[in-house]
Amino acid sequence: MKKRISHLIERLNQKLESNIPEKYFISENQLFKTKLLLAASIITPVGWIVFAVSHFILGDFLGSMVLIVFAILTFLTIIIFKYTESLIISGNYLVALVYLMLNYFQIGLGVIGSPHATFLAMLPGFVYVFCNKRSFYVWLIVVTVTLLIHFVVLYLSSYPKLSFLSSMDKEALNVDSFTVQIGVYFMMTIMLYFIESTRENLYAKITEQKVKIETANSEITSSITYAKYIQSAILPGKEQLDSFLKDYFVLFKPRDIVSGDFYWVTKIENNTIIAAIDCTGHGVPGALMSMLGAAFLNETVNKEYITQPAVILSRLRKEVIRFLQQRGEAGEQKDGMDIALCSIDYEKMKLQFAGANNPLFLVRDFKGTELSFENKFTDDEYILYEVKGDKMPVGIHDRMENFTLHEMEIQKGDILYLFSDGFADQFGGPENKKLQYINFKKILLKHCTELMEEQKLNLTKALEDWQGNCDQIDDILVIGIKIT
Repeated sequence: MKKRISHLIERLNQKLESNIPEKYFISENQLFKTKLLLAASIITPVGWIVFAVSHFILGDFLGSMVLIVFAILTFLTIIIFKYTESLIISGNYLVALVYLMLNYFQIGLGVIGSPHATFLAMLPGFVYVFCNKRSFYVWLIVVTVTLLIHFVVLYLSSYPKLSFLSSMDKEALNVDSFTVQIGVYFMMTIMLYFIESTRENLYAKITEQKVKIETANSEITSSITYAKYIQSAILPGKEQLDSFLKDYFVLFKPRDIVSGDFYWVTKIENNTIIAAIDCTGHGVPGALMSMLGAAFLNETVNKEYITQPAVILSRLRKEVIRFLQQRGEAGEQKDGMDIALCSIDYEKMKLQFAGANNPLFLVRDFKGTELSFENKFTDDEYILYEVKGDKMPVGIHDRMENFTLHEMEIQKGDILYLFSDGFADQFGGPENKKLQYINFKKILLKHCTELMEEQKLNLTKALEDWQGNCDQIDDILVIGIKIT
């Protein structure tokens, strides 16, 4: 028996879904309401027919015919829904039929019966389920006026001084009451129709546009996500980093799916060359520039065997200007790259650095040999030296001089930090301000004694604590290299 019932319900559900337009499948709530309306449009007429048969058996031929008419009209709800594809219009139509039926029965049963009053009071609730709040308020007014008319007529007909009402036929009073109610109903229905038809047209247009936007967004996101895999191919893998760098970490947090920041590493003879690059913009434009930058670095270093950082940056600048056809004209887009680039010779323990806008941070123990750089930041045990890059990018600029080459000896225990500006420029904190480089230096010194992987975790935590609920505003890249 249970299987038969389940099978019947499943078949009914399939039948209902076959009659529902696609737009109602977007929302689970809308789909549920639609199924409920169509089910009510089938079950209610069955109820009317059962009552019609009982009235016919009792000899009430007119009552049974009226019930059959209401059953047919109720079943038309499905046809109206298929034609209009409007849940609101169809729902209001179904509730209106129930409203008329309840009022019709009161003509022969007295001014008002408690079951009818109860069902009338429930009608706004049904409207709220099928339609919306606006329809609910309209029906609340209709039902309230209806019940008031019933009770006023009932009160007046029993008032001694109004003997003419008391002597009037109850059925006549009910017919008059019913006529007034129908007038109120039709006035409210006409208002509701114009309001809801306008709203339905707007909703249909909005829904159509929403679907188009969501489809376009999904296609664009899919394309960008695929582009992420292509961009990932230009980034050095863990195996490559492990073979070139002995002890290191890379903290890389793109703002969008793809990034304008990227890192690059290679080895030419004894020189390990590593760069942290920040391209103009972020997202797709930045990612396109990063592909360009990686290609030019490979061409310059791996094919032409150029290992001197200042020369590499100059060659990159020349290629970027040529490829982007930059002429330095007024109003021209000045796309380019900010780069911190090092060449490390682990055998001779020597470091060469050149920077385009971005600096190098070198952290050294107080006991080590002091470097001659003026910009330094200290705590009780360590000194953070800032080796400044030149104030010009890899790209067209007002200043087009040669890049400065910085050379220094490195010692075991030194830590090099290459980075983009994303970490220091992140908004957050109690006053929603930028982190700034001074606080970035404090964070680096605070964790410089830790293992490199622990440093990465603690830098990430410090950034998240600072950022709080603020959005990430730029791509973030920090590379730490410990000389061992």
